[in-house]
Amino acid sequence: MCMHAQVGPPQSTAPNTDNGYGFVQSTGTYTPLDASKTIWQSGADLGTNAVSSEITIPSFRFNGKTYTSIFISNNGFITFGKPAAAATYTGLSTNSAVANLAEGAIAGFAANLVNANTTTSEIAYQTIGAKFIVQFTDLKVSGGSSAQLLNFQIQLDSSNNSIAIVYGNCVSGTSTATGQVGV
Repeated sequence: MCMHAQVGPPQSTAPNTDNGYGFVQSTGTYTPLDASKTIWQSGADLGTNAVSSEITIPSFRFNGKTYTSIFISNNGFITFGKPAAAATYTGLSTNSAVANLAEGAIAGFAANLVNANTTTSEIAYQTIGAKFIVQFTDLKVSGGSSAQLLNFQIQLDSSNNSIAIVYGNCVSGTSTATGQVGV
C-alpha cells in the first residue's frame, strides 16, 4: 500500500482559493516503471547535486500554461520552464535561490538526496498512456542512516492535467534533515 496525493486542474470550487487547484489524498498501489523506462541517473552519480537537461513530455497544462518539457533535479523535484540550480534542495517555498522557478516546481521529497544503494538507486522516467512518470528509487537524505530509504513517483496525467505524487516503500531511518512535498 502507498500514499498518494493528487493535485488537479483549477476548479471553480477548489479548496485553495489562491490558485484554484484542488487536493485529494488517497491510498493506492505504487507500481514501479517497467524495463522500457529511461534511466536519467543511477548509482554513485546520485551522490552529487545535478539537474537534467530538458526532457520532452506529453503536452501538460500547469498554472495556466502548456508545457512540453520538464527538468528533473536529483534532489527530489521537477521544474517547468527553467532548470533549478543543481544545489537547490532546501525548502523550495522558502529558498530565495528558487526565485527562477516562477513557472513551477513539483516536489516528491525535496531535500539533499543521495543514493541509498549504489546498485539499485536511480532516477528514471517513462510515458505510460497519458501519464508521464518520474520515479525516484532507493534514495536517502544526505547524512541519513543507511537504513533510510525513499521511493516515490511524480506523475503528470495529460488526460486531465492532474499531478499525483505516489510513495512506495519508504523507511525513515535516522536523519535530522527535512524534505518538502508539494506543488
